[in-house]
Amino acid sequence: MAVFKTKDKVWNGVAWVEIYNPTSADLVDVKGTPLDEVLDDLDEAISTHSVDPDVHVSSGDKTKLSNLASDADATYATKSALSTHAGDMTLHTTSGDKSKLGKLADDPDATYATKTEVAGKTKVWTYDTYGDMVSDLTNFTQGEVGTQAIVKDPTGDTDNIDESFKGVAFYVLQYDEGESELYWDFLYTVGEPAEISLLWSEIEGKPSSSTTDIDDAVSKKHAHTNAAVLADLGDDDDMLTYKGAAVGLVYNKTYFSEPDSPNVGDTWYDEIVDE
Repeated sequence: MAVFKTKDKVWNGVAWVEIYNPTSADLVDVKGTPLDEVLDDLDEAISTHSVDPDVHVSSGDKTKLSNLASDADATYATKSALSTHAGDMTLHTTSGDKSKLGKLADDPDATYATKTEVAGKTKVWTYDTYGDMVSDLTNFTQGEVGTQAIVKDPTGDTDNIDESFKGVAFYVLQYDEGESELYWDFLYTVGEPAEISLLWSEIEGKPSSSTTDIDDAVSKKHAHTNAAVLADLGDDDDMLTYKGAAVGLVYNKTYFSEPDSPNVGDTWYDEIVDE
């Protein structure tokens, strides 16, 4: 701002000294507008700005702003509008319908069917862990007995699977009449073999002999290099024979004609020839 000063003179005891005592009326801006007018315009502008609805909102409108939220199509809606959207059945399903959707699955012909409908076909359910399969048991019914399942990590089945097993396990859905409940029955595994303990008493079709007797018999097992000779041994009236002939301590026999099967020490008389 430029300042136009008014001049006054003051005697300092030696000479007159000119001093300047400007007033607000003497002050102007760069455009030459008196400062009083500029300040008046500024007060009015500030007062007008504070209530300008294009720039500010009322305290009531400010509360409304806090209740606004972006909806799905990126425009803005009130909470009431969003609530209506959430309950719009053309866009969402009820909790009951959501439960039904959880029980739907692709059947072999690529359409959708319930677990009951699929159970009678070739559908096999796949689970990440043994616990996932057990947790899903409540979603099956007795009519689905026979449904099969594959478990990618069956190590949670400590009754049938060793914790070090690497592979998958197969199960079939069964119904326990006594307990009146469904359960997953272990079938077999595919992968590295698991060490499964099996009690001798639980084996079906096992030998009637005890394991001790069987081990004893195996320990006495031996082979004969002269098995062919032994096969020709026999007995005749409690007398040991070999190929039908008596062996051992026997009485020598005398024949008047050449016998067919003589024993050692037997004799026979041939025709006597006079010379």
